[in-house]
Amino acid sequence: MFHIGVATQAPPLPENHGLSDWCVDFIERCLTLEPPERPTATEMLKHEWLGGMVAELVRDALRSLASPLNTE
Repeated sequence: MFHIGVATQAPPLPENHGLSDWCVDFIERCLTLEPPERPTATEMLKHEWLGGMVAELVRDALRSLASPLNTE
């Protein structure tokens, strides 16, 4: 905990992390050290990465509603 409080830079992401560019951007914004520069939770909820995931979840939900129920 001490190291987090005295950090002078955000922790690096592991090499070959396999994360999308949007995901990396989201994480980096969350780890901004200076509070005035760090986006608020409300701002982060509007981030493109979350928007893409929500859109995908909605598409999946609509697909499952449109398919006949499995009665097996």
